[in-house]
Formats: sequence, C-alpha cells, structure tokens
Amino acid sequence: MFFNNMLVVWMLMEINTFSFFMFSSTYSMKKMENLLYVFFFQIFSSFFLILSIYLNLEQKDVLMFFAILIKMAFFPLFFWYFFLYNFYNKNLFILLTFQKTFVFILITLIFVNFFFFFFLLFSLLVVFLNFSQNLLKMIFIFSSLFHSCWMMMTFLFSKFIWLTYFVVYSFLLYYVLFTFLSFKDIKISFLKNNLSMIFILLSISSLPPFMMFLPKLYLIFNLQFFFLILLIFIVLTLLNITLYMRVLFFLSLGDMKMFKFIDLKNNFILYLIFANFFFLMFI
Repeated sequence: MFFNNMLVVWMLMEINTFSFFMFSSTYSMKKMENLLYVFFFQIFSSFFLILSIYLNLEQKDVLMFFAILIKMAFFPLFFWYFFLYNFYNKNLFILLTFQKTFVFILITLIFVNFFFFFFLLFSLLVVFLNFSQNLLKMIFIFSSLFHSCWMMMTFLFSKFIWLTYFVVYSFLLYYVLFTFLSFKDIKISFLKNNLSMIFILLSISSLPPFMMFLPKLYLIFNLQFFFLILLIFIVLTLLNITLYMRVLFFLSLGDMKMFKFIDLKNNFILYLIFANFFFLMFI
C-alpha cells in the first residue's frame, strides 16, 4: 500500500511539474535558460525519488529525503532558487505555491522525527540569508522557503491549519508578486509611499494579530512541552518579524504624507486586511 501511494504521488508530482514547464514555454531565450536550470534540478530530484520507490535499498529513506531537499530547494540544495528571479510573476507564483502541494503529501508518507529538526534549522538559515537581500522580489522568494518549512510542520499536526496557512499565504503572495508586473529590480525604497504593501508585509511577517500568526500560535500550543524546540521556534518567529521590520524601517525616512496613499478603490487589499481581523473573532 505504501508503494502504491508513493507511486501515485510521484506521478501526480511529475504531471504537475510537466504542466508548469509547458505553461512557461513562451519565455525569452535568457529566461528559458533559467527555466532549464530549474527543470534540470526537478528531473534530478525525480530520479532519486523513483530510485527510492523501485529499488529495495537500505538507504531508501535517505534517497527520498535527498529528493525532497531538491524539490523544495532546502539546504544544502537551495541555490537553484536564485534562478527564479527572472521568472514571470505568474510562473513564480505557481512554483512557490501550488507546485509544493504534492511534496507536502510526500513528506507525510515518509516522515521521520529528524525532518522536524531539519525544518527548524533550515528556517534559521533562510532567515539569515534573507537579511542579506535588498531586492523585494528576492526577499519574498527566500521568504517562501521559510514559510514552506512552517507549512510542513503545521501539516504534520493539523491539515485544516495547514490549509488555512497555505490559502492565506497564497493570496498574500499573489498580491505581492503582481505588484512587480510594471517594475524592474524593485528595491526596498519602493515601499516608501505604498501603504497597502505595508499591511501585506505585516501579515506575511506573522506579526500578531494578523492571520499568518495563527498557524504559528497553533504550533506553539502543540510544542509547549518541548522547551528547546519551542525556544528555537520563538527565536525564528522573532527573526522573521525583524526581517520585515528592517524593510519597514525605510518608511521612517519618509513623512506623514504617505498616509494619503490609501486607495479605497483597491477592494482586494481591503478584503485581505479586514479578513485578518474577522478571522480572529473565531479563535
């Protein structure tokens, strides 16, 4: 039964990957080169995954784990994520969200306790790597790795909480990425007069009382008897919030006129903001 489940998940994962690359076939030559790099790593990970399924090896779990590291761009195989910067935003959004869903399912089939500690340590590494970025697009690309780790840990405790986390994060990321459609190499100073982006950053940073904080709060309650893990968890959450506070710090270089840039016609961002607080009523 385990073999059949693994095989089905692998087939769905490959169909999903193939569809993504077919969807991206209109790229220019330069962007197509980056796409081929990503395609190579995806094929490489699939090779290890199919080996672990078909071959009865003692290192079966190791091969599966190695394949997942590549698929999710986890340490030490995260460097191919740098090629994502030149992707069109619609393709980048798909790769950072829906392309990961089958990997979440795969993790539950082969989960061992070591994975949990690995996700914690990798989250710490990603946060420090993100501090060296000054392009907003790269910050959100690396931030997706951080959230992927927490989504995986949440997935192991509650499927409903994971689904809430995934849907909210996908909506926020969608809004963020599609603000880049008319810009090139956007730097942090872009935020100076963009109040709606500030609310999005606060939400993605998991700052209370925004909705993205709720999955982490759920994990805190589940980890209250594991002091060391809980301590690492809290430190990581604070570091992640600090990262976005660093971005928002540049707003202090502006003046109070920025508050005149509230666009009441932008219904989508207003719905997101009100949804954050409305959801808190059901806690």
